[in-house]
Formats: sequence, structure tokens, C-alpha cells
Amino acid sequence: MTRYPRLMPTDPRLFRATVVRSVRTSPSFQRVTIAGADLADFEWSGHDHWFRLFLPPAADVPLQLPAVSGRAWYRRYLEIPEADRPHCSNYTVADYRPAAGPVGAASGAHTGPAGAASGAPAELDIDVVLHWEASGEIAGRVAIWATTTRPGSEVALLDQGPLFDPPADVRGVHLVADETGLPALRGILRSLDERMTGTATIEVPLEGDIEPLEAPAGIRLRWYARGAGHGAGRSHPRAAVAAVPPVAVSPVVAAAVPPVDTVATHPVGAVATPPVGTAPAPGPGRPAATTVAAAPVAVMPGAAALAAVRGGLDLDPGDYAFIVGEASLATEGRRALHRAGLPKSRITFSGYWKHAPAHS
Repeated sequence: MTRYPRLMPTDPRLFRATVVRSVRTSPSFQRVTIAGADLADFEWSGHDHWFRLFLPPAADVPLQLPAVSGRAWYRRYLEIPEADRPHCSNYTVADYRPAAGPVGAASGAHTGPAGAASGAPAELDIDVVLHWEASGEIAGRVAIWATTTRPGSEVALLDQGPLFDPPADVRGVHLVADETGLPALRGILRSLDERMTGTATIEVPLEGDIEPLEAPAGIRLRWYARGAGHGAGRSHPRAAVAAVPPVAVSPVVAAAVPPVDTVATHPVGAVATPPVGTAPAPGPGRPAATTVAAAPVAVMPGAAALAAVRGGLDLDPGDYAFIVGEASLATEGRRALHRAGLPKSRITFSGYWKHAPAHS
């Protein structure tokens, strides 16, 4: 019998939307914003709320979607002819902005987030991790889509709810992720009760991918950057990083996190991230206890975060851990946390992807 996460909707809905914009937010991330009337009914629960993203198989092929009945959809998805079958990948809601009030709405009516035009439809942000071929070309179906899509392009998403599910008696939380889990950890941190304590260990490809995060003051953030040399230049070629357009941060995000030398105005490569070995200045909504460390250059993705977990966390048997990202990080991290005294029932883990070493 298939086991579903406890918080997964029993009758998930498909939402259609169109692309509004796509911007590079750091050397390794592209943010695609989608909008549409359907999204006004999207019940975003914060935390690591995720969904299945459907993309047309080609730019000139209409988006054909499977019929959804309860949690059953995959068999019908496979029944779609291969030439018409949409691409499907799993992603986390990076941010959600409900529809703004209509033009002329009465005083006191909901008018949407700061900076949203009156009458604007609901918007949802998708953060896509970028990878490169040895030639310098963007690699991966969704990454290619994210960097080449145009306003008006069709997409759809199937709501899957959050995975993050701490027990009611949780004493502290420990979050661990590589870059693919950063949107999940970002959402969890800003959704936590302000009195929560614990740690967040985050590994990213480059220092330029480190960002200020909104989090309770009792959460200690630990960043690990693999550095520009990772993958012998195949993951992030210098030419690709240099050609990145300016960082764009929505007014909602900019207001929610403390500024780091006005992040939104710097081109990538000049983003004001703290140098290795220092901590960012404290600010409202973000703890001062933040450390940034350089990971060994020639490491497998997730290895630095895993080493930090194995190095020891201050665990209480009443704590809860959430560890996601590369498959080895998730499975080995769970094993390390359990050996350190955390019951398996208090650990949520998920392998988002599996690293396949490049062959020379």
C-alpha cells in the first residue's frame, strides 16, 4: 500500500497559470514567476509547500494535462502520448502573493502585497537551480525552460502540500539541505514560531548564492559554499556567471528580509554576501548567529552539509530534523542524526535528486 505524507492533500487540485517573468537571483538560481486566475484558490500553507510542475513538451505543443481523481494521476499521465506528454518535476513554492483587490475596492478591502498593482492576479515564485554542461550551456529540462521562457508561456502545477511535519511536542528543529532544498528551508524558517530554536545547515555552490534569511532569533544558520572550482568548472563556468543579469528581488521579499547593502541593486558577482569566515550583520527577522564557511573545492554536492551533520549537532531527543537534497545527503544524514540520538520518527528526509559524477 502506498504511503503518502500526512499533510498531502487527499484531493489535490491542478492549477493552470502563465509565466509573468524570469530573473536570475544569484549565480546558481533562476526565479520564474507565474500568475493566473486559478492561483487565487491556491491554499499556500507556507513551510516547504511543494507541487508537481507540468511544462509543455516543446514550445509549439499545447499543454495537455492528466485527469486527476483524488491522489491518482500518474497512470493517466503515462497514458498521454509521449509526443504530447508534459514534462513533470517537483518544486517548492518559493513565494506566493495572493490576488490584489479589484480597482475601486472599498476602503479596508484586501489589496494584495506591497508593490502589487490593484486588481493583479495571484503570483507564485519558482526557484530553479541552474547547472551547466562542460560547453557552458545550461543543462536540464527545467533549467533550460527557466532561462528561456517568455511571458505568457503555459504551465500547470499539482498541489502536494508540505513535507515538514514536526510533532506537537517539538523542542527544537534542525534543518539541513543543499541548494535544491534552499527554497524549502527558506519557507520553513520564515514560517517557524519566533520562539523556536535549533540550527539550519545549508550548502550552496557559490558564495554568491548565500542570501539573508528571515528566521527566528534562536535558529543558528550555517552556510557552506563549495566554491567556483567545483566540478572542474562544469557546474558554474565563469562566462556563465559573468553574463548573469542584475539581481531582481520583489518588493515583498525585499521588505521581508533585512537589506545586505541593498541586495536588489547589485549585479550577480557583486552581490553583497559576507566573505568566508565572517558573519553578516544582525538584523530584524534574522539571527546574528550566522556562520559562513568554505567547503573543500572538489567535493560531491551535499558532502559539506553531511560532514557538518556528522560533526555533531546539539540534539535533544525531543527535537525534530528535516533533511533534504542530494540522495546521499538525505539518507546518510538521517542515519547520522539517528545515531546521534534522534528517533527515526522525528526525522523527515527526502532525496530530491541523485548526483551522477561527470566522466572525463
